[in-house]
Amino acid sequence: MGHMAPSAVSGLNHGAVLWTITEGDGEFSGATGIITSNFTFSDQGDVVDNEYVRIYTP
Repeated sequence: MGHMAPSAVSGLNHGAVLWTITEGDGEFSGATGIITSNFTFSDQGDVVDNEYVRIYTP
């Protein structure tokens, strides 16, 4: 699930995405959690992406 839109700054767009972790491999076997990403991207291709991860392991 996500959202992108123009920001209040001309030539700059912003957005947010949410991913759900439903499984994992190796040391993350059985992991669950959420990853959120808040980002901006310019018309020139500049990207700033801030992610926050909350992982639960059994």
